[in-house]
Amino acid sequence: MNKAAPDGWSLSNLGSVAELTMGQSPSSNTYNDVGDGLPFFQGKADFGTHNPTVRVWCSEPTKIAEENSILFSVRAPVGDVNITPVQCCIGRGLAAITGTSVNQSYLYQKIQFVNHRFQLVAQGSTFEAVNGSEMRDFPLALPPLPEQQKIAAILSSVDDVIEKTRSQIDKLKDLKTGMMQELLTRGIGHTEFKDSPVGRIPAVWDVVQVNDVADVVDSMHQTPSFSEIGIPMVRVTEIRQGEILDISGAVLVDEETFNLFTRNYQPKHGDTLIARVGAYFGATAFIDDEYQFCLGQNTASIRPQGICAQYLFDFLNSESGRSQMEDAVAVGAQPSLSLKAVKELKVPIPPLGEQQKISDAISSVRQKILIVCDKLDSLNLSKRALMQDLLTGKVRVKVD
Repeated sequence: MNKAAPDGWSLSNLGSVAELTMGQSPSSNTYNDVGDGLPFFQGKADFGTHNPTVRVWCSEPTKIAEENSILFSVRAPVGDVNITPVQCCIGRGLAAITGTSVNQSYLYQKIQFVNHRFQLVAQGSTFEAVNGSEMRDFPLALPPLPEQQKIAAILSSVDDVIEKTRSQIDKLKDLKTGMMQELLTRGIGHTEFKDSPVGRIPAVWDVVQVNDVADVVDSMHQTPSFSEIGIPMVRVTEIRQGEILDISGAVLVDEETFNLFTRNYQPKHGDTLIARVGAYFGATAFIDDEYQFCLGQNTASIRPQGICAQYLFDFLNSESGRSQMEDAVAVGAQPSLSLKAVKELKVPIPPLGEQQKISDAISSVRQKILIVCDKLDSLNLSKRALMQDLLTGKVRVKVD
């Protein structure tokens, strides 16, 4: 037995078992958005969430990847992997890989599993990248073909469950978006409507500004010092990562910095946090529990007064709320939403009982999304553990 590979496995390299096509970008005057020619993929930005997203076509393709080729990003970030749904043109940010003496589905799983090692190969370059020679020389330990096929079938079946779960999340998100649009503009059970500064709304609703129904508090305009131990500081990073605030990944500050940054604001359940500056201006996060943290730069807090907290948060996340923010943003070196603009955002106000019903309906779908997202996280962890067992030979599969 070779000590570098499990019993019965062989040591090889990628170029010996697969054909590689390194991408080359065609002339930009051959690009189009009307479907003329082949879909053109350039890099990770084109990968999409599950399948490559066609953003542009190329009428005179240079390098072509056949259907079911493995797409591999060779420039930073190195190692993202996908499968071509159709024959396509690939640019210099990608390579296409097709197995010649290895099962294609197994190779796809294997490259996903070892992609971090390609990143190590890329280190030391002027910018992170791997070239064709480095790709072809990349070492692989491979089981016999029947074992490859069995492993690929097992992992692909998990992928199918993961894909169905992702699809379920997408459908629930679409449902929530549609529900928000319907409930936040038409309410529940209304038959008479009127024009308003935020569009057509039920006749019995009012329209107010945020500062009529909430206290808006700015964060400190100081650069903090971070600490290895201490108390969390919530920044734009945490606000943009999800609708419900998650402080688990927040940076830490010492007690002196915490006291300084909580001088004007102490977080409270029901507050909405908003990012004011940068590419994620207008992103919001709802505080659904009692947390101890301080608020970092370029953020603000909106504390509801006499309005359902969840309803206010939902409206700020709605199409109308986002549109108002985009209209109010000042574009300079980076987009900026002033505190004054936040206070002047217009909000349609149903009776308090209807506010609660609307927010409850939206929250029920949000909770379903969170449950399915947790399921997806669990599936991804399970698949990673399965890959560790099967793709290293730690656990061997029985082949009929």
